[in-house]
Amino acid sequence: MEAYMQPLKNEQGYALVFMTLMIVLLLIMVGMGLDTGHLAYVRSQGQPAVDAAALAAASAIPSGNWSKVTDRAAKFNPGGTNPGTGNNYLNSPNNQISQKNVTLVKYDNATGGFTTSGVNINNANGARVALENTNPYGGSAAQAMKSPLFLTPLLNLFGQSAKTTADVNVSAVAVNQALPGLPIV
Repeated sequence: MEAYMQPLKNEQGYALVFMTLMIVLLLIMVGMGLDTGHLAYVRSQGQPAVDAAALAAASAIPSGNWSKVTDRAAKFNPGGTNPGTGNNYLNSPNNQISQKNVTLVKYDNATGGFTTSGVNINNANGARVALENTNPYGGSAAQAMKSPLFLTPLLNLFGQSAKTTADVNVSAVAVNQALPGLPIV
């Protein structure tokens, strides 16, 4: 009697392994989608705040008074002298726009660029307001908005170390510029 091996036909358990892998991949994709969407949402909340602050700061530059420039930039902060609710971005009551967030700029209409080196209140024609950890244009830096990440607990579950928050930086520049050829009656 010959003994030969019979091929195994038992495929039980393959579906369980496949579904487990698919669920993990699905959780990762959902987590990335949540994180990306939330970061875009946080940016969309902070951008109008720095836009309004930059416009307000630039409108005060002709006064020649630095404190008036920074006071106007901070005018939309929640609470304080603001009668309404003010800016409403992530952690806005604890991360308010102040003097640290404002940088004076000099806009060159011919080149379309702006400089910050050597610019003071007497030769500035614009203001840059930013919520960021580092100021690439010199001056002091303020604080970026910190957005929580949703994918981090899943990565920590698999033994990866990951940050629980991401910095969201927003900035805006407003310039006082005369419009050439605009007739004023």
